[in-house]
Amino acid sequence: MSSLLNLPGMQDLLDGTSNWLTSDYRARLLMTNTTAGSENNKATLSAYTTLDSFDGASASSVALGSEAVNINSGSNRVEVDAADVAFGAIGNGTRMIKGVIVYDFNTNDADSVPFVFIEFSTTINPAGASLTVVWDSGGIVQFL
Repeated sequence: MSSLLNLPGMQDLLDGTSNWLTSDYRARLLMTNTTAGSENNKATLSAYTTLDSFDGASASSVALGSEAVNINSGSNRVEVDAADVAFGAIGNGTRMIKGVIVYDFNTNDADSVPFVFIEFSTTINPAGASLTVVWDSGGIVQFL
């Protein structure tokens, strides 16, 4: 998987505007037309050229749970993590699923700040199945 950290989201986390442990972070599936993998300076979800949210039946954003910030002294880094996120039985969308965006939810897309986009190694066609995004064993994001 490749990922792209969003600069305004990272700034909010580092300056205390947002708090990984107490803010309402959510995950949303994005389809193949998204520009989230190439735009790292968007202040809100609505600022993307093309967000391309997944539109299959029963598609919705999912709140993260069990958020944690861990020190991995052996790798000399801080790991920002949460429980793997499960999307229930979702129908096919207009396009295949390309990845997931994690964002700080604030009322609506115009106020919600993107944090990181993680692209899947292959596109996904859910066909009514459940989909669980399994985060990397080193967390969703690592800071060196």
